[in-house]
Amino acid sequence: MAERKKIASPTISSARRKFLTELAETTAEDYCAELAQVDPALILDQNDVTISYGNYGPHFDGMLHHENGEFHVYCNEERCGPRQEGRAHFTLAHELGHFLIPEHNAALRNGVAPSHPSFCNKPNAKLYVEVEADFFASRVLMPEARFGALSMQADTSLSSMCKIASDLGTSLQSTALRYQDSLTHPCAFVVWREGKEPWFGVSAALRILGFIFIKRNINLIEGSATAVTLASAIPAIQNIRQSISVMSQWFPNVVSGSESDVPIREEAMKTTYATLTWLSLDSTSLDKLRKDRSEYVRS
Repeated sequence: MAERKKIASPTISSARRKFLTELAETTAEDYCAELAQVDPALILDQNDVTISYGNYGPHFDGMLHHENGEFHVYCNEERCGPRQEGRAHFTLAHELGHFLIPEHNAALRNGVAPSHPSFCNKPNAKLYVEVEADFFASRVLMPEARFGALSMQADTSLSSMCKIASDLGTSLQSTALRYQDSLTHPCAFVVWREGKEPWFGVSAALRILGFIFIKRNINLIEGSATAVTLASAIPAIQNIRQSISVMSQWFPNVVSGSESDVPIREEAMKTTYATLTWLSLDSTSLDKLRKDRSEYVRS
């Protein structure tokens, strides 16, 4: 059987990212400025969009349905957990995106695009509208003013990321994705799901130094935080394991033993939905990478 080709997710242009960010942050400010957390259910209600919570099997996390000029959201508690959890918040924010993004709304109203299932644990979504709705959801739940204020006070550890997720009422995966825009936190993450290909994200602070991708095939070191956590059976969000790794273990453009092969903190935890590896650099390792990068550019 021929190997199935991996299809890259569609990307959002910088102009479109700016538009979606402004739409999301304006929405958060207009409806939830006085609230500690952005509440997508409240925003949907204020726009006369009704919500049904229920157990809908494996078919979707959320879905926005349009009929006779009215919109309705289905939120699958069987997959998203209780409605107050971050995963459910993200699902509702995603469907809110479909409702508020003009082109998405018009396509549903005009029958150009039918209602379709959304899954919040599929970052490699092939539909462009899904990528846009995910982006909108992350920005409406974590506007720069709120996310920036919290992240600037936090270090690069996994526990700090978890606290930000708790403070903002967001899921761990969506909060980890939000760090991809960070120029102040040199970190990266890998999400491992049983029977599926792992996916990753790298913060802007590392990408500007040339570290853009995580290796496709990672040979985990026995006894490392990730290896031990993947082997554990019981999810334990409070149980964060830690070990020290090196850059060449994770990044394909780092040669083992080279100047760029600096130590990196590896943390891991198992949740109900996946295992999360969190990689971060201390100031000493970051300075070495910056020095090595500047010497490479000069040469």
